[in-house]
Amino acid sequence: MRRFVRHTAAVLRRELGRMCRRKLWWVAGVVLPAFVLMFMATVFGSGIMNSLPVGVVDFDFSATSRRVVRTVAAVPTLRIVTHYANEAEARDAVRRGEIYGFFVVPPRFEADVSISRPTTLRYYYHYALMSVGGELYAAFERILRTVAAAPILTTGTALGVGERRIEEFLIPVTSADYATVNPSLDYEVYLSHPFYHVMLQVLVVLLATYTLGCELRDHTAREWLAVAEGDVLAAVVGKLLPLTLLGGVWAAVGDLVMFGPVHIPRLCPMWQILLNSQLLVVASVAVAIVVTSLFPRLWMSASLASMFASLGATMCGVTFPLKAMDPWARVLAQGFPMMHFVRLSQLQIYGGLEVSEGWRHYAALLSI
Repeated sequence: MRRFVRHTAAVLRRELGRMCRRKLWWVAGVVLPAFVLMFMATVFGSGIMNSLPVGVVDFDFSATSRRVVRTVAAVPTLRIVTHYANEAEARDAVRRGEIYGFFVVPPRFEADVSISRPTTLRYYYHYALMSVGGELYAAFERILRTVAAAPILTTGTALGVGERRIEEFLIPVTSADYATVNPSLDYEVYLSHPFYHVMLQVLVVLLATYTLGCELRDHTAREWLAVAEGDVLAAVVGKLLPLTLLGGVWAAVGDLVMFGPVHIPRLCPMWQILLNSQLLVVASVAVAIVVTSLFPRLWMSASLASMFASLGATMCGVTFPLKAMDPWARVLAQGFPMMHFVRLSQLQIYGGLEVSEGWRHYAALLSI
């Protein structure tokens, strides 16, 4: 044991010297994580999507159609930026990225409504961005329900029927949603914490791969092993220990900022969150060791490691639900540390899961 500690310390001193002499370490190990943390802590603003730019195509130009346009403008999620002469112009604006969607009022809309003739209000929205498309869909649906109920309310009120009775007839069953941990449905609560660790994992995996690959590229592996007196385990531990500690520090700082100044709510003790992030850093370093061992060339190992870390952002289930993926994708996701980290964190932060209940994800992080 003493020999192992002495060999590890010798390699550690050598590695610290190499790190201090290279500007890449200062940029990738200090500047970039600080920038990522600041970016993820501020990028979502209020955390709620407001004033999404949309357009209006009004073929009727009547008092009723103007009332519909004012209803659209009154929704906080939407912001009417311009009126278009026809649907072709509006579609071109969506393709150019000037607006996210548009609302169409058909010709003779007021006349059809006045004689109770069926008519259609159409809306189009860009669904390439799922979160934006989901917000637009919900906003447009609320507008349609309001506009569709208006003539019935007007007619019923004129006949002496109360608005409450009309609403009960139109919507006999009402639903109410209660968000226990995130009542404002703030995007920052759901996305900031996992996305910060996704970016941190990419940095850790790439730096670990670069650290190991440089020894092979520069033909200094024999010197590195000689410092450890042939002890391979001590050589690997001493070389990657600084990076592991640095990654662990940035992971802990990110957790403390997200659940401190950023005010992300949680239902679990802080030590559980810190434990999860430290295990993620260790698992990320282990991934780099495996990739470098299988593909010794630096360019190949760095490319595969970055691809693996980037795929973790997709397979973790934050941007797309894991249960909605194909069966083969759900099985493949089990091999990504980020999936287990995100799943474990969500169960603990939002559900108060105990450590003993998340043993499967802990075992996966420790075994990768």
